[in-house]
This record gives sequence, structure tokens and C-alpha cells, in this order.
Amino acid sequence: MTLARGVFRTSVLLYGLVVLIAGRELPPEVPTHVAESGHADVWAARADLVVLLAGAGLGTALFISACGAVLRVLPLRWVDVPDSVEPSRQEEARRKVRSTVAQDVYLVGVVAMLLLTAMTIAVVRQATVPHPSMGPWGAALMVLFVAGLLGLVASRYVVRRRPVA
Repeated sequence: MTLARGVFRTSVLLYGLVVLIAGRELPPEVPTHVAESGHADVWAARADLVVLLAGAGLGTALFISACGAVLRVLPLRWVDVPDSVEPSRQEEARRKVRSTVAQDVYLVGVVAMLLLTAMTIAVVRQATVPHPSMGPWGAALMVLFVAGLLGLVASRYVVRRRPVA
């Protein structure tokens, strides 16, 4: 197992733990939507929210895992592979490229799972206060997620992309 895949699995387990704690800590009715004013305007039963959170995490984990598995066998015509590999080492180079692309997908999965974890913690925190309101934290988490994802993609482009000759 690669490091990226292991970190992804750890982030999935962390999210699962947070959802279990949320199921214990949430009040019987929880806010599920925040209006433009920043205050909760739609409420649901705790069990409904826990099932939604678990489903979101499971769906994300399955999607990323499937993408990682597919990318390990993806035809290389879909991937930017260096042309300068010696013929005797081409199969090794193909395996390395497939593995590297799969690792990148697992890193995107880690970022997604950490966002879900942070949002779940924020929801639990807000659900347990007298006047729930997401405040600036919800938007800040989304901006941080998008910035992290763009940073990851940009770093992979710079590190992995062949220079144009």
C-alpha cells in the first residue's frame, strides 16, 4: 500500500470516528440549513443527519477508491508519459506513472475527507449552541478546501508535467 493510500484510509477512519461522535453529541433536532442571514432555518432529526453524514463519507470514500483502482490500470494514452524512457525500462515506467497518478487521486481524497470532517465538526459545534449560526467558518472552510485542492493540482502540474521542448 502506498503512503497516499494509507493517509487516505486514515482520513476515512477519522471521518467515521467524527460521525460516530456526532451521533452521540448531537441534540435530537439539528439545524440542516443556514439561511443567508447566517442563522439556521431548517431542522431535522439527529438520525437523519447522521445517516446523511455517513452516506456522504462512504460515497466519497468509494468514489476515490474506485478512481484509484481504475487509474492503476488506465491505458497510458490518457496520461502524459515521458517519451525518453529506454525500451528495456518502459514497463517499469508505465507502472510508476500509473501508481503516481493513483497517489494523486488519493491525495485529493484526503483533502475531501478532511473537508467533510471539518464541516461535520462545525455542524456538531453549531447544533449544540442555543442559537445556531454558521458564521464565517463555513465559508472559510470551503475557501480553504478549494485553495488546498487548487494548490495540490498546481503542485502536481509543476512537479509532474514535462517541460515543453
